[in-house]
Amino acid sequence: MKAFISHKYEEKSKAISIKEHLNRCFIECWLDKNNLRAGQKLTTEILTAIQSSQFFVAMISKAYLDSDYCMLEYQRAEELRVRKKIVIIPVLLEPRIELIKKAESMGLVEIARTLDADLCLEFDTYNPIPCYEGIASSIQSGNSISFKPIEKKVVDGQLLQVIEVQHGQINPNFLADWDFNVLDFIDTSKNGEKPISMDIPVGIFGAKPTWLTALLAVPFFNKCDVFVFNQQPPTFICVYATIGNQAKFKGKVLKV
Repeated sequence: MKAFISHKYEEKSKAISIKEHLNRCFIECWLDKNNLRAGQKLTTEILTAIQSSQFFVAMISKAYLDSDYCMLEYQRAEELRVRKKIVIIPVLLEPRIELIKKAESMGLVEIARTLDADLCLEFDTYNPIPCYEGIASSIQSGNSISFKPIEKKVVDGQLLQVIEVQHGQINPNFLADWDFNVLDFIDTSKNGEKPISMDIPVGIFGAKPTWLTALLAVPFFNKCDVFVFNQQPPTFICVYATIGNQAKFKGKVLKV
């Protein structure tokens, strides 16, 4: 799953905070701060990125509606939405009624209609978590497998990065379409822009059936210590350990 985050430059910090939360849910995001390289043409690269995304997160404010660049992005997303190629998720940074009036006064009929629907999420600067969760839920809805935000937890004295998996009915042909690779979310550059650090053991929680647990754990082999949750009894068991820690960690049990 890929999400394009459309925003006005002045709202960059909010856009980054949304991206960080979605990354922790293992949702790939395109954000110009991270994805544009020197020398690339802004318009061409952005329109290409929108084309390759399944979701378009529009951070709408009055300044956003006034921006030619933002309107170009939104127009492209609307064209793709009509063709059922993308889903638009409006995030309101200002009161809904004010944004509707602004859009109507500018003749932005489709945007005004979208803002008047119940699908919009409101961003509260003082409590943004419900908005973050709403965006992630909108993106993951209908998926047979989804993830809660990865978080650090101390289990039996051991600090873990816990990956919690949720799933519904899994289609028999699921693996033919699933292009997810947990290693894409490892922070190899040590700059904190990706959610998984190789310096802290990973704990995989809630993943059943067993083959799904294995599918998530195998990519870490010899790269990071990995604990898998065992429901009966409630424990985490170390199934992989980095070569230097084999004797110390492999087979270690953490009581929940």
